[in-house]
Parts: sequence; C-alpha cells; structure tokens
Amino acid sequence: MELRVVDPKTLLDNPENPRTSAPNVEADRRLAHNIKVVGLLQAPLVRELPDGQLMIVAGHRRRRACVLAKMREMHVIVTSADEKLDGLAAGSENIIREAMTQSEQWRFVDKSRREKAYTDAQIARALMVTPAYLKRLSLLAGLHDPILHAIDMGRGPDFNDLKVIAAAPVEEQRAAWAEIFEDMVEEDADPAEYRLNAEDPEDTVPWRELARFLRQARYMAWMPALMTRRPSLRRGVG
Repeated sequence: MELRVVDPKTLLDNPENPRTSAPNVEADRRLAHNIKVVGLLQAPLVRELPDGQLMIVAGHRRRRACVLAKMREMHVIVTSADEKLDGLAAGSENIIREAMTQSEQWRFVDKSRREKAYTDAQIARALMVTPAYLKRLSLLAGLHDPILHAIDMGRGPDFNDLKVIAAAPVEEQRAAWAEIFEDMVEEDADPAEYRLNAEDPEDTVPWRELARFLRQARYMAWMPALMTRRPSLRRGVG
C-alpha cells in the first residue's frame, strides 16, 4: 500500500465497477459539500496500470464529489494486493457499507455536543442534515431501549407520536410497553424488555395508542380527581 496525492480528474473509472446505476447527482453534491467542511475522510483505493495511470478500485463516488468540490488534489491509496481481489473489494464496499441507525446518530450528536463542544449549526453542516432533523434526534435521548430498537428497525412512530412518547418518563414508557406485549413473551420473560422480531413484518407497535395512553396517563396524574379509572393498553381494554 502506498499513499499518494493526485488530481482527482486524472483517476480512471474501473470498467468492472459493480455499481452500474446512474449516480445520484444530489447525493454527490451533498457529499461534495461535506468534504468541503470536514475533508475527505477515507481515501479511494486505486491500482497503478502498466502505463502509470491510476484506476479506481473503490471510491468512484468520493472521486466525483472531490471534483464537484473543485479539489485539485486528493489522497488515494495505491494497492499492491492481488489484482484478482479488486472485484471483491469493490463489491464488498458497496454491499457491506451501511448507514448509521438513528440511535447511533443521536449518540454521535450527543457526544459531539458534550465532549467536543460543537454547536448544532456545526453538527448539522457536517452531517448535512437540517436543525429540525437534529431536534428529532434529540427526542431519542429519553426513550426506552426497545422503543429505540423499533425505530432503528424502521418501525418507529411518526414525529407527533414520538414527541408525546419522549415527553413521558422512561418508567412510564416501560410500564406501557410491558402492558402492550404482556401476551407476547414467555411466562418467565419481562414484557417491558420485549423487542420486535425483525423477521416478522407484522410485529409492530400501536404507536398512536401508546402515545394516547401516555398522554392520558399524564393528564390523569395532573388531575387526580378525574382518575375514576386507569387507562389501559391491553387488547380489548381501554
């Protein structure tokens, strides 16, 4: 391996690039803006051809973004590994790469605020997200873990229900979750710790009912005289 500095425009495309779909121009522009802010975080992998030119093994999008960012120089890693492995390297980068979950994003934002003293404006600019998105992420700070798990699976509540749920103490969220899934766990298991089954697309959460329950419970806690009966999330009860 050798680290070099090159003009991104001189890099050759790999004819064996496994990603054959047309580039997402807007996504490339976002990455270009991000590179302008925080720099190129990972150098593309290239191979030197017999004529001395460099061909991309992995990193076509990063090269495009650097060109869009009007960078005259970028770092690349020149590989000396067996050329037969180039296809595996390119394919694995595209297939294995995975975006951070929302809870992982929130932990990053929280750590950036606390330990690095970054402002929300700096974080939003670096992550290429809106202040409204950061506000939504901040709601995850006070959620019961199985609720976070459901959100990371893509089965979370809409923004309005999320605001109501996040406003409730974790203990109340936990108790409500236990009531919802009391009949879904083994006899010796804690229903409050039930996690949705990723293999079962029908294993979902009645978010609207959960939010309504927590809002009503909080209202009744404020108005003891109205607590003629306790709201319930049990099926067929309420």
